Amino acid sequence: MSFHSISSIMAVICLGIFGMLLFAPEQYLQVYGVDDGIFMVRRVSPMFLGFAILLWSGRDAMPSPLRHGVALGMATAFGGIACTGMHAWWTGDAGPAIIIAVVIEIYIAITYIKTTTT
Repeated sequence: MSFHSISSIMAVICLGIFGMLLFAPEQYLQVYGVDDGIFMVRRVSPMFLGFAILLWSGRDAMPSPLRHGVALGMATAFGGIACTGMHAWWTGDAGPAIIIAVVIEIYIAITYIKTTTT
């Protein structure tokens, strides 16, 4: 299978998982018979390892469509994390300390967006 094919398929699968985790996390947890949020934190944690490896490996990439895509992906990821943090604060699911994380996440997202114009 080509890089294009596997990337296309995985992008669709990841989009589906994203939707389920954001809009129906209880159903996702029920699939595995888990009621504890620790499960989700551990389940999602390798994503950040993947981000770390992707970003470290590609940190010297010259401007290209791939680098542009990585930057937009990171901006979207961190912008989305900031939005879920704000939502958690507004609904009372997180304390005021989440605002510090949200500010940092917004800064990261904006910084990645700026790299797409250089």
